Amino acid sequence: MRRTLLALSFAVTPALLAGPAFAQVATDRSVGVVLAGANDEGAHAADQYWGMISDALRKDAAIRVADKAVMEPLAGNKTITPQAAGAAMKVRYVLTGSVSAGSHAFKFDMKMFDAKDGKQLWATTFQSDEDNILIVPNEISGALIPVIKGAAL
Repeated sequence: MRRTLLALSFAVTPALLAGPAFAQVATDRSVGVVLAGANDEGAHAADQYWGMISDALRKDAAIRVADKAVMEPLAGNKTITPQAAGAAMKVRYVLTGSVSAGSHAFKFDMKMFDAKDGKQLWATTFQSDEDNILIVPNEISGALIPVIKGAAL
């Protein structure tokens, strides 16, 4: 009787380690934005304003904001965890928000999470009428930037 020994080997490449089971969040002052609508009008506003919020955050050179092409597929996602969002966007912090709109009024319920452990670091609500809605992204970034800069890495 003849026996054959079969030996298999493989190398663990960076591509294998980049899979979902090995995803890691960034360790820098980076943030990604995920907005979802609380109602139909809010969904339209969320689609429009997440990019404006990320642009306002980009104005601070000390903070890296995820690329829009990476954030866009997550826009409107109400079920993704901060850890999964952080890994997908390769950011340390995740800004989530729920936008309600109606009767010419907008309400942004915003929260920021540490993507490393999912802990909520900040939360607040911004309200605006349609005449002043364009200043809300700057108000959000103005309130959030000191939180990001003060958060422990």
